[in-house]
Amino acid sequence: MYNAQTCQDIFVDRILSKKHGFFLDIGAGTGGLPAQTPGFYSNTYFLETFKSWNGIAIDYDESWYNAVKDKRNCKCVCVDLISKNINNVLEENSCPLEIDYLSIDVDDAQMQVFNDFDFNKYRFKILTLEHNLFQSTPECTQNRSEEHKKKIIEEHAYYRSVMKEHGYKLLWGDVFLDSYGAVEDWFVSQDVFDAYKEIEMVNINCKHARYISTKEI
Repeated sequence: MYNAQTCQDIFVDRILSKKHGFFLDIGAGTGGLPAQTPGFYSNTYFLETFKSWNGIAIDYDESWYNAVKDKRNCKCVCVDLISKNINNVLEENSCPLEIDYLSIDVDDAQMQVFNDFDFNKYRFKILTLEHNLFQSTPECTQNRSEEHKKKIIEEHAYYRSVMKEHGYKLLWGDVFLDSYGAVEDWFVSQDVFDAYKEIEMVNINCKHARYISTKEI
């Protein structure tokens, strides 16, 4: 029923326990893999299909877009966010200012989108943010230069600093995926943090999202 590779949809569903929410899925494609089903590796398909959420799903991959545009209920947008500012895309597609769930996972455009995104204008309850910190560790089997590893570590700290400045809390940090390692940070608004601060953790397997007890937010 759930589809996200790293259990992001389970986390959002268990934390917010909400119908008719709104998501913004930036980097909604499949990372170049064929979209086997409309929900394949999607962080938001479950919310849309089973919880009646609406939203905007954005990716540059034309093959993903053509595979899902007529099969998803949300607004699907195919655009290269390296060449176009994310805020302009959101304005063109009438994105609301209050977002329940924001997902940012845009690979090469990640830092540009993060820096361009207007966190003062658009507010959210939950943000799942890819950082791929595992690429900076000695255990990483991928061939990464020391320069790349340093860049990953610096970006990781930068993401957290910016989110703190905007009043968000890190509920789960360095969420890890089996066979990879730490891949994401999951931030929440103050009210969500206050309701779930007893489960604040770092270095946690994404599968633990299945065991969160829901509360009224």
